[in-house]
Amino acid sequence: MAGGFDQRKGGCWTVHPPPLGTKSVDPALEAGLLKLEPKETTRAEVREQLELSALRLAEVIDRAATEGKRVKGFKPSTEAFVGYLCSHEAHHRGMIEIALRQAAVPMDDKASYGMWEWGVR
Repeated sequence: MAGGFDQRKGGCWTVHPPPLGTKSVDPALEAGLLKLEPKETTRAEVREQLELSALRLAEVIDRAATEGKRVKGFKPSTEAFVGYLCSHEAHHRGMIEIALRQAAVPMDDKASYGMWEWGVR
């Protein structure tokens, strides 16, 4: 699960379907992954879905690496898939910051730098 800013929907946040790769690799990996509705979803539900999504993606990557194959549905290598995921996450972090700035919501330095420092909470 990941969020995206969609201008076509009046600039509202939308939630992507289950992560790239899970459905094409094994439909069973989709179990429990939900499409979240922004106005009806709690922080706890978002956290739960992000953690579950991370576990499923780790399984997809581990399976591809262990079997020496590419991630099904993603043409380049498994390593390129991991690079794509990092790039995609960075894109969403940038979109979060843009949305906050456009809404005139200040973000302190700790939060701003913290979005990019994975080991700090």
